Amino acid sequence: MSLGVRLRELYKGYRPFSDEVSVISTVKSAKAFDAEREDISKAKKVQLLSTLKQRTYLVSTGKRIYKILDDRRLKRPKVVWSRRVDELFKDHNLEATLVSRNEDIFNLVINAAPDKRNLVSKDLFANIDFNEAVARLGSAG
Repeated sequence: MSLGVRLRELYKGYRPFSDEVSVISTVKSAKAFDAEREDISKAKKVQLLSTLKQRTYLVSTGKRIYKILDDRRLKRPKVVWSRRVDELFKDHNLEATLVSRNEDIFNLVINAAPDKRNLVSKDLFANIDFNEAVARLGSAG
């Protein structure tokens, strides 16, 4: 990223992307988060999307899966939705369909998720199988 691009982002008020601890800690802001049953120190995350302005993640506490949006134009990451692990996974497999949208992006349609537009950057999974990465979320905690 060039100096000119970074200066323009600062001028527009874009913040840097959040670090891993901040992304995972975002789950504590969800209405569904249960501090007595969910231990974020054992949480796992998988990054789904990476653009110049946004990153999205699935974060698992072992009890729930949270979709986190880290948009540089916003003050902090936010929880988009959450579901119990058993609603999303059957036999450690995510109940979802991965559809190629274009040469760079997949659309992940998760059966039990409220939003059906979960974009996935193909380049993030060039060296790792998407299904294997996401399956680890079903056994987190």
